[in-house]
Amino acid sequence: MVEPLSVSANAFMQNLLPWIDADADRPGARRLNAMRVVSIRHITGSPAAQLALSQSGFAWPERSTDLVSADGLLATRRHAGEIIVVGDDAAALQKILHELAPGVDLEVMAIEMTHGTGVIELHGPRLDEWLAHLVDHSAIPAEGRASRCRLVDVPVLLVRPEADRIRLVADRSLFPYLAQWLAFSHEGAFSDL
Repeated sequence: MVEPLSVSANAFMQNLLPWIDADADRPGARRLNAMRVVSIRHITGSPAAQLALSQSGFAWPERSTDLVSADGLLATRRHAGEIIVVGDDAAALQKILHELAPGVDLEVMAIEMTHGTGVIELHGPRLDEWLAHLVDHSAIPAEGRASRCRLVDVPVLLVRPEADRIRLVADRSLFPYLAQWLAFSHEGAFSDL
């Protein structure tokens, strides 16, 4: 009997940290361990969902590319019936989770997704040039926008709060795969430097 390879994802990730260092000419990537992810699920067009979000300090993201912020948190639509909130302010996220706990309102609820979903930050200059090696150019969000796309065939959410910073939200179990592709594409995109 052949024994399966038993390398833990955590051990693999520790070997890759800090992943890719940025410098004056090239972007970098790092895992944001303190970042939490909350999904606000709602019935499409629900006034209760819009009210709940506004009571949490957010404007309603009208389009799927809209990125709104409040209390250091970022929110965007992942699809018509879901808003993703990303941030490291545990108290603000806990407030949302408490106020929108399952069963409080039949039209809207918040679910903690951090256990299975994580955030990688791409930062520094020439981000668009790097991402063009990994996603369709039209999927690269402008500053203050978000984009749902596939990065090397993995569904991701790209959130761009600033021109030189993108938060890549993805399934945490795929981080080793994404880390390898980020490193490989980084080397290819910036080998001339």
